[in-house]
Amino acid sequence: MLRAGLREADASSVGVLLPVRTVWDEEQVCDYLDAEAFALVAAEDFGGRVASVGLSCPLHSLPSGWAEAHDRLQVIATPLRDVLVGWAVPDNEAT
Repeated sequence: MLRAGLREADASSVGVLLPVRTVWDEEQVCDYLDAEAFALVAAEDFGGRVASVGLSCPLHSLPSGWAEAHDRLQVIATPLRDVLVGWAVPDNEAT
């Protein structure tokens, strides 16, 4: 669904705000009621090069506890970058 919307809009950037929980030392998207934190991940296509940024904030630290979390959020950022540039994303990854 995200992939089709990005293609239709001819988007060069996208951002998502997702509830996440730490599982095996990795941030994973989860149901809102199970969330420990929110993750904000954005990606932008610069004409052949794609960049992304990731921020995270524990629920108890909202609204001012946002911190950089690029490395921890690569599990979300990588498929988001791939979708943005039109690369195929395996079915088991977030789209």
